[in-house]
Amino acid sequence: MIWLVWAMHHDLFEKAEVITRKTFLVNGIWLFLLTIVPFTTAWVGSAPYSFLPEFLYPLNLLLWSGRFSCWITRSAKTTRKCRRMFPQAGAQDFFCTPSALHA
Repeated sequence: MIWLVWAMHHDLFEKAEVITRKTFLVNGIWLFLLTIVPFTTAWVGSAPYSFLPEFLYPLNLLLWSGRFSCWITRSAKTTRKCRRMFPQAGAQDFFCTPSALHA
């Protein structure tokens, strides 16, 4: 799982042409939810028949997966919006400021 998460994270940042503050925030929330996974896993292991750990573990994974989907969607929307605003820019020299995105 660790390799898969690292590969997805690396691949998404490598393909992203634009990183805005919102994208950075979504990434931070995603990484925070990822850091909670070992805690909830250990909690389920130490109390396998308790309701709260059994509830929070899949909830954590669901929120983490949902944040990743949100992150992919936000990155794609930001890139499309910048391409419409600056059609002459190529991928290697692509630059779009967050203030331009809200115009």
